[in-house]
Amino acid sequence: MCGIIGFIGIGNKEILERCTTLLEHRGPDDAGVEWFDKWNSGFGHRRLSIIDLSKAGHQPMSSADGRYWITYNGEVFNYADVKKELEELKNEDSSKPRFIFKSKSDTEVILYAYMAWGEKCLDKFNGMFAFAIFDTLKGEVFIVRDRLGIKPLYFTEVDEGLIFASEAKAFLKSGLIKLEPDYYALKTPMHYQVAPLTGFDGIYKLEAGHFIKYKLKHSNDTGKNGVRNNSADRLAPITGNIKKILAAESNGSKFDTGLRDDITRSVSNLEITRWWEIKVSENDNRSEKELVDELDELLNDSVRLQMVSDVPVGLFLSGGLDSSIIAALMRKHYKGSINAFTIKFSKDDQKFEKLEDDSYWAKKVADLFEFNYEEMIVKPETEKLLPHMVYHLDEPVADPAAINTYLISKFARQNNIKVLLSGMGGDEIFAGYRKQLACLRADTYKKYIPKLIRNWVERYYKNIHVASSIEGFKLNRWIKRFLSFASYERFERFLLSDIGLNIKDYENVFNNSIKYTDSFYYLKEKKLFDEIDASYLTKMCYCDTNTFMISHNLIYSDKASMMAGVETRPPLIDHRIVEFMFRLPPKYRINGNKQKYLLKKVAERYLPKNIVNRPKAPFGSPLRSWVKGVLASDIDKKLSIENISKKKFLNAEKIRDIVMRDRSGKEDLAHVVYRFLVLMTWWDTFFTDSFF
Repeated sequence: MCGIIGFIGIGNKEILERCTTLLEHRGPDDAGVEWFDKWNSGFGHRRLSIIDLSKAGHQPMSSADGRYWITYNGEVFNYADVKKELEELKNEDSSKPRFIFKSKSDTEVILYAYMAWGEKCLDKFNGMFAFAIFDTLKGEVFIVRDRLGIKPLYFTEVDEGLIFASEAKAFLKSGLIKLEPDYYALKTPMHYQVAPLTGFDGIYKLEAGHFIKYKLKHSNDTGKNGVRNNSADRLAPITGNIKKILAAESNGSKFDTGLRDDITRSVSNLEITRWWEIKVSENDNRSEKELVDELDELLNDSVRLQMVSDVPVGLFLSGGLDSSIIAALMRKHYKGSINAFTIKFSKDDQKFEKLEDDSYWAKKVADLFEFNYEEMIVKPETEKLLPHMVYHLDEPVADPAAINTYLISKFARQNNIKVLLSGMGGDEIFAGYRKQLACLRADTYKKYIPKLIRNWVERYYKNIHVASSIEGFKLNRWIKRFLSFASYERFERFLLSDIGLNIKDYENVFNNSIKYTDSFYYLKEKKLFDEIDASYLTKMCYCDTNTFMISHNLIYSDKASMMAGVETRPPLIDHRIVEFMFRLPPKYRINGNKQKYLLKKVAERYLPKNIVNRPKAPFGSPLRSWVKGVLASDIDKKLSIENISKKKFLNAEKIRDIVMRDRSGKEDLAHVVYRFLVLMTWWDTFFTDSFF
């Protein structure tokens, strides 16, 4: 795991070095910058040494002849197999090996694999990666993101040049960009930015399973300090080329997302191509025993591969199904010492959540497999940590689980562990979210409960409180949440089960707001939902995998762990497991009321049934307590009518009304309040003079 950055046809070495330093937290072990004067381009790298700890793994790394250069973030877990295949290749004019390896790193394997097979090398890799390779002879750059977007990659086109990096903050301070908010992106009903949008105008996430080809037209003339002539005078808003590719206006005010075409999109010297996608069929009709056996084999191989490391590998352990089965398989493949890390919250903080204490189950699992169990009781100074967290997340991502991830990662690093496996992605792939089951049960609710009675029930529960001044009422909260979306049609129900804001609130909270159905989130989800011929459950999992997992969960998981210089690896979303699950009928995800049905069948081979079938506990923080407690003064300050009114695109009165509705205990709006607190903190972080 590392930090990468590149300036293509723009900037100079001095600026690149300064921007590379901003990624130091991602790679505290080593740093490197290479500048190619001929092309006025360069690569930067910050290294977290995981495989081949020697200086031979230094990056940027070049081919033996110096023609190709790579800067790379991530891990290719099967690199040894690919390396063996490369070592068997011979030169055409002799029997000598085509490639001679000088390191034991996977970086060199990727570089030579690209030289051998071009873009087809990607099909050979099992891993999580974002990398760029520069052909310095032809002036061609190849930039790629892994199949499921586990590793982040941001890019922007400026002044006919291209900039990319693991984190947007690395180039926001370059002086080469006019930083402006993307109001369309910010007017989203969600608490995160759906790829490719980021909240910054003209700055994009490269979508998962995509690559960029960028060809420099010619060697560039440079002016003062090595910067392209006139670039200092041309800090106008970022060029519209990428926008033309990613979001062209059509049908009046609606946006055609332009993200799911099967053709390469090309404007000028930039090409963006999708190289992998999930194929949905639901037609694997083998016996349950055969399917359990195959999933068992895939899970074992994924965990085995993801434990490949030259440093110790630990585990995020919640005691839930996902992390518990990973624990079992880690112990199966490794008999040495393994550290497992868990956090717990105080009883006072949990009073409003009313959730089971995960640490009890985590310790049971750790003891079962003889792990070194490390537990920390979290009493974070959340109000002080939040600005730091917002800065590192780049985008306005409002999920307190990011705080959990950071604190566990920091705790692990203090215990000399810098690689952690996690159960990330299990809920999307195997259908573990309560909302998925709730949306299915809403079909029954609508079918058997007459509309007149449903209307009465929904009106009655509208006035029921979800909390008092000292504690929360979980059952009331769940019932009100279900009733808020259950009577809608299937697609709308699925979206409303997750957004927090109802449609009326959404359309009132932004000044001059677009309609809910014109938001980028709505349009992208609708396109995903409609593009596959599948069951309702599979459609929900397909959407959650392509948006919520990639644009939200994996983004905060990577950024928050890398704040502490820790690499996280998610074995449950090995691409082979994802492909396998999307070939199965929906009954293997939810069977009756049992969620993650097939995964649980595998887990029963390794875990006691009381652990396999324990109630789901989400990986969250006691946000409801924080919003009413340690964050209350910050909320009153940042979400005051006076402060919000300065941001012209927000309706200050409406947001303040949401804050007071949550405090009354009548509605559960803590996550919405937190979303706007994060948005205001994000704005104050990036759009003030102090940032620069």
